[in-house]
Amino acid sequence: MVYTQLSVSGTWDAGITWNREHVWPQSLLGVDAGGINVASDLHNLKPADPGENSSRSNKYFDNITSSVAYEPPDEVKGDIARILFYMIVMYDNLNLVDQAPDIYEMALLSVLLSWHEQDPVDAFEQNRNDVIYSYQFNRNPFIDYPHFVELIFGSYPYA
Repeated sequence: MVYTQLSVSGTWDAGITWNREHVWPQSLLGVDAGGINVASDLHNLKPADPGENSSRSNKYFDNITSSVAYEPPDEVKGDIARILFYMIVMYDNLNLVDQAPDIYEMALLSVLLSWHEQDPVDAFEQNRNDVIYSYQFNRNPFIDYPHFVELIFGSYPYA
């Protein structure tokens, strides 16, 4: 599971053992969860421990957990960053910012850039991209081509 790094059965049990985490919080997407839309994009969905998912809520990402920010484990920080980078190139109305986000925004861009550098793409992330492609027929380009991050957003620390 994304924030606890625990393994559980993939069998659905109505959210008792695990539930669906929207890395870009659903409440900041501006759409309902039903149907095929930005809220159902598999690249943005990860299995999560229900309690940890609730603790994360719709907090933005930072290097500290607080009432408004959440810090995931080091092992998934780059994964989280690349998911959020994907979301803003896939969906025009979304934006990454460096302050507390509003609807259609997620943060903190400077932190995400550093996480991308500190936690490079690994085999698990590449395999997940392949599996999602087999269902959704699109890929996260920041997994296939990590250097796109610098081309699009600049390097860390960015100016």
